[in-house]
Amino acid sequence: ARVAALCGIVVAQLSGDGPIVTILAMLGVSIAIGLINGTLIAKAKVNPFVVTLGMLSIAYSLTLLVSGGRVIRNHDPWLASVAQGDIGPIPKAVVLFLLVATLVHFLLSRTQFGRHVYAVGGNFEASRLAGIRVDRLLIVCYVLVAACSGLAGMVLTSRLNSASPLALPSGELDAIAAVIIGGTRLGGGEGSVLPGTLIGVLILAAMDNGLILLGIDPDWQGLMKGSVIILAVGFDILQGRRSGRIRS
Repeated sequence: ARVAALCGIVVAQLSGDGPIVTILAMLGVSIAIGLINGTLIAKAKVNPFVVTLGMLSIAYSLTLLVSGGRVIRNHDPWLASVAQGDIGPIPKAVVLFLLVATLVHFLLSRTQFGRHVYAVGGNFEASRLAGIRVDRLLIVCYVLVAACSGLAGMVLTSRLNSASPLALPSGELDAIAAVIIGGTRLGGGEGSVLPGTLIGVLILAAMDNGLILLGIDPDWQGLMKGSVIILAVGFDILQGRRSGRIRS
């Protein structure tokens, strides 16, 4: 989420230079962050949690420095047209989401790259012994995730016609919740984008809308999402234990 906020600021500041320059800058920033994360984790063997937590702080500081701590308005029609409006009856932002989700689903389910991702997630050392270039695969995955975060920042900036350094304050929590609710195993090796994560996203959206319609204070939403994550993780652990007993 911090990478998305940083890229949103970059997009808003450079939108006057035209779409090509803006998109290249957004991709450059996001890919550089993903490359740093992936290299530290795959090559330097730094704990992934430590690396991503540290990069979250760095990205947040960069966002404040680049923006000066203020909201940056967009005045360029081309940027507004990226995610505002509809394609038929469907909002453009939803169309973009479905396109990216379909592409990632295809990569994971229909390509050798996807099979290797599942293999590494299921058993790191076995994948290495099987000849999979684990280090390179990890770096590519972190780069792709960062690029998607950059795209999300651009879409958000287009939707709001502005970019804020405080955008997506609970984005990390929402992403983790959607993935876990969608059935992705924390231990790796299992999970899907379609329909898995998509279902998780829809459940969270329905929960948010339901709380608003019921007139419940928005401050309670974080508590609800956190509770859902804990329940989903607990269910995942129990399911894993049962599977282990059946196999044994």
